[in-house]
Amino acid sequence: MCKRAMLLPYANIIFDHDRAAALKIVHGYLDDLGIRYCGRYGEWGYLWTDESFKSGEQAAERSLSTLLVS
Repeated sequence: MCKRAMLLPYANIIFDHDRAAALKIVHGYLDDLGIRYCGRYGEWGYLWTDESFKSGEQAAERSLSTLLVS
């Protein structure tokens, strides 16, 4: 039972039935622009701190590999 509810402007990611379709659109758009995203909010996922850090490392590696190929 909930005794106290609060509206928090920045909280956890909300998973709903539209999430997968929205994620595909947003990530596809960012990919088309060459924008790298990472972390909890960039990936739209519930990531722990170590997972967020690893996500950042992977985004940096993708960015560097793109620069080295160009």
